[in-house]
Amino acid sequence: MRSPSRRDFLAALGTTATITATAGCASTESRSDDAAYAAGDRPDWPTAGHDGVNTGYNPKGHGPRSTPKIAWKTRLGMTTGPPVAAADRVFVPDAKKLVCYDAADGTQRWEYEPPGDGNIWSAPTVRDGTAYVSGPDESVTAVDVKSGTKQLMFETTGYVSGSPRLDSDGESLFVGTSDGWIHCFDLEENEERWRQQAYGEIDAPLAVAHDRTLFATTYWGEVYAFSATNGGRMWRRKLPSIITAAPTLVEQSLYVPGFKGQVFCLDTNAGAGGTKWKTERGGNVSTHLAIAGGTIFGVTGDKLHAIDADSGESRWSFGLTDTSSCSPAVAGDTVYVGDGSGTVYGIKTNGGSGVGDTRFGAKRWKLRLDGRIRDAFAVADGTLFAATDSSDNAPMLYALREE
Repeated sequence: MRSPSRRDFLAALGTTATITATAGCASTESRSDDAAYAAGDRPDWPTAGHDGVNTGYNPKGHGPRSTPKIAWKTRLGMTTGPPVAAADRVFVPDAKKLVCYDAADGTQRWEYEPPGDGNIWSAPTVRDGTAYVSGPDESVTAVDVKSGTKQLMFETTGYVSGSPRLDSDGESLFVGTSDGWIHCFDLEENEERWRQQAYGEIDAPLAVAHDRTLFATTYWGEVYAFSATNGGRMWRRKLPSIITAAPTLVEQSLYVPGFKGQVFCLDTNAGAGGTKWKTERGGNVSTHLAIAGGTIFGVTGDKLHAIDADSGESRWSFGLTDTSSCSPAVAGDTVYVGDGSGTVYGIKTNGGSGVGDTRFGAKRWKLRLDGRIRDAFAVADGTLFAATDSSDNAPMLYALREE
């Protein structure tokens, strides 16, 4: 069994790609309100993928719409996961520790290093004054947001490489592990409520629906639906792809990125997660999709792709300066993406005007930073938070704002 840490590095590598859509199942309903509802009403960015169903969309917040300035930057040790922003603070997994910065000026507030060997490979999930962080050992820990002190810790069967998930009430904590176990912990009783086994390593965050259905994907391409209440398995589906990226849930559609650039749209009402449509493309997909306004955004190679959420048909694509392993993020009417050259883009979610890939006015702005753009962004309070690293320069955390 390979280490989740190495797999995360390999999954972050982008390659060139093309996209074509196949076999659609169209709907006449707009998914704009559906995505906003799924994303929730928090104006911050409290976890990887923004929320518990991994929409990558902040409908209540906003980021820079015109060329931003660097409000502040600070040096990191070794970025091992994306930043998240909540409670006026920014949290970054930095090798063996979780580091907390003031969102306004970048002042370091605290750092927490849990016991165990290895690195923390996922962003924390922040809610109600607590940051839930997984790893580096076989555990998940609750840390006080103000002080950085440990509140409680749960042991897991295997390493956790995806951000923890909470139910809508904040009473239950869910994680998937490298040994294929899903754990549900009761945060009121501070004990394990149930555990259930999937067949294969779980590398990506889970998705927890409002109706208390939990979705998990495994490295070898299996998708599971469980009851979040008791862990009972509802259905299981095998897809023809390795899966290292998080599934995204909007209404009854589960969007699953494949390792070679596919996106599968599964009908969660179907008894075995029937396929509505799928795309076919070469190259590695970004670690998270984003969905807003009826459009799915994903990155493969040196392109940002916009896909119709109902049919899977390609709407448009936008060429980047270099290949990218950075997941897109949407806030308001702007989608943000970065690439290996250190360039960050703000792009209109409608792709500007034009037909297909012939577009005009899609780009709002671009800004060059020092080092490859890592993993994903956090967008909150008009600020875009980005982490970079390169072989020549020390990893940095940037806060980008309009003047």
